[in-house]
Amino acid sequence: MIKNLKITVVVDNTAAGKLYAEHGLAYYIECDSKRIFFDSGQGKVIRHNCDKLDIDPLRANAFVLSHGHYDHTGGMKYLSEHFSDNVKVYLHPGVLEKKYAKDNDKFRYNGTAKKNKEWLKSIGKRLVFTEKPTNVFKDVWVTGEIPRIHKIEKIKKKCFLRKDINYPDYLVDDQSMFFYSAKGIVVLLGCCHSGIGNTLDYISKLTGEKEIYAVIGGMHLKDVSKERLDFTAKILKKYKLKLFAPCHCTGQKSAAYLYAKNPDIFDECYTGKTFIINGLERLLS
Repeated sequence: MIKNLKITVVVDNTAAGKLYAEHGLAYYIECDSKRIFFDSGQGKVIRHNCDKLDIDPLRANAFVLSHGHYDHTGGMKYLSEHFSDNVKVYLHPGVLEKKYAKDNDKFRYNGTAKKNKEWLKSIGKRLVFTEKPTNVFKDVWVTGEIPRIHKIEKIKKKCFLRKDINYPDYLVDDQSMFFYSAKGIVVLLGCCHSGIGNTLDYISKLTGEKEIYAVIGGMHLKDVSKERLDFTAKILKKYKLKLFAPCHCTGQKSAAYLYAKNPDIFDECYTGKTFIINGLERLLS
């Protein structure tokens, strides 16, 4: 059990104070004596924000990627130049695939940059593939591939693995992190392309826990139907959350709707936000 868990949002779409925002996501996680980066944003603001937040990548013990989109992998170059030589990188093999989005019948590349793929391939045994649930440190886990059970959370046909034909990308590389904290299970999301229902149901199955203390992160709910939002709200109630903090790709309107459904557990999430969860109290700054 992690006695002291601190999660700092290093990159998000919104920011506080003198920090910079971009469409992307990155966290710096401190769990007892271990330090972990989870995602890295697009790469345009991570250096500035690390400096302002007094975060030294050299102190990191591990690096985890939620999936292979540019807004989560772009800051890898900066981090790789500052990581120590023993840092392991945890990712699904799908992160290394080419990825495209289709807007108005035009394809655009939205995957991991070539220079970042080259670095990943160069680190040898420090690269850990996570198709299955993977233990990073004591009481710290990556889900690996998440079973898609709920039809309502089906991925929209906007993501592709080829740009010359409509070869869909089902984003099997999408994964989340979860922690056995002193307060209960804490779930940290990248984009949650797999769906919050699928993700929390799978984590509940893996842990045997029927309640989840906190869910923080991007939930890819922008422009979804009211039916999907109501389903999401029911999932949050099902697991009796005490803290719910959506950000990044959740969408402001969707976040507001879920706030109205769950006002007592809702909290803001933005660049510079820190969540501290320990055995004595929960502090939010």
